[in-house]
Amino acid sequence: MAALGRIARPGTGPNRLFRAALITLWIVLLVYALLGTVLIAPRFAVDLEIPLRAAERWLTGLPPYQSEAFVSEPGATQPFLYPPYLLPFLAVLTKLPREVVSVVWV
Repeated sequence: MAALGRIARPGTGPNRLFRAALITLWIVLLVYALLGTVLIAPRFAVDLEIPLRAAERWLTGLPPYQSEAFVSEPGATQPFLYPPYLLPFLAVLTKLPREVVSVVWV
């Protein structure tokens, strides 16, 4: 019990060591979560990629809504389900660098 008392008492050496270990663990988990699951994942910003692809199709004169997308694999090939009045706003985003828009979106 005495060891727990030294860790719990602010300003002691064991308390500072415990806090440093907790901060280090938090940083490691944060980096893993960001790099391993958010920024490098194959479905990074897929919720933005689907509308941007539809806007690109719309800009080239193709229909933004594709019926075959309803049977596609999970990912950026999923169907565009947003209302058509969003397409002009999304078309503006297609002119910007995709990586920058995706990182800001996420």
